[in-house]
Amino acid sequence: MNFTNRSKRRASLNVCRAASEGAEASADEASPRVPRQARRVSVPDSVDESVQQARASVRRAREAGHRLLMLELLLPLIGPSLLDDWPGGIQQQLQAAVPLVESLLTGLVDGGELYTRRVIDEGEAVVVWESKTVVVVWESKTVALVLFPTAERLPAVMELANSEPERTLLLMNPQWQPGQVVSDFGFGSKRKSAEEFLETFLTVYSLKRTRIRSRDVTLIKCFPGDWQVYMSDDSGSGTDSSSPSYEMIGTSEKRPSYREIEAMQKGSSQGSDSGGWFGRMAKELEFLKRSK
Repeated sequence: MNFTNRSKRRASLNVCRAASEGAEASADEASPRVPRQARRVSVPDSVDESVQQARASVRRAREAGHRLLMLELLLPLIGPSLLDDWPGGIQQQLQAAVPLVESLLTGLVDGGELYTRRVIDEGEAVVVWESKTVVVVWESKTVALVLFPTAERLPAVMELANSEPERTLLLMNPQWQPGQVVSDFGFGSKRKSAEEFLETFLTVYSLKRTRIRSRDVTLIKCFPGDWQVYMSDDSGSGTDSSSPSYEMIGTSEKRPSYREIEAMQKGSSQGSDSGGWFGRMAKELEFLKRSK
């Protein structure tokens, strides 16, 4: 789902302020668990806001001593793409993702540290554009970021992690699918080694959107807070027609499954199907109108 230019309705941006407060509280083991409301994270209204949230989460994780980090950002629509076709091929995805990466890295390290960019893949750039996958790396002395890491290129990621033990390594928008019967990482010891390596990474920021039971659901994680699930208010109660309001329908310390999110949705104040089939169809049409 694409972002629209809705950030103007906010007078100021306090990026993940609630999550930061949660970090201070968790530092003291004797202190009580932070109430859910205090850890609430705003659903971003724009790409820029999402990048700022991700950057702030990375900074807090580094300050807490974490070095191997994972990020999942939504890619904005570019050009005359149709929603049904998005995210399209690797060329479209790369064109959309590169500005996000460079914006994320800008200001991430104090002092304006310079980055170099290279491709981890076989062949020249022309071949990369035509291939089904491409893995790009940004590197500096203190931070490295791998965009679209794949199971096939995991050995190169391991080499990056081991070459500079003090350097922060970020994996952005991994292309493997965890938890499958037939793993992207193969079988036996190879699969075990890959999964053990990835378990050392901490997901510090994630933003996902999906449709469940004809409703727009957003899943967001902002370090050090929990995973939070929001459902949009299709009644149009926002400040304008393109700015839906959101209800937080649940939180989870671990990434919630589809069924867990569905259960949260059913238990929310907006989760009933009182409108029946006709009501669900009307909401679908309204969703498509807002998405144009």
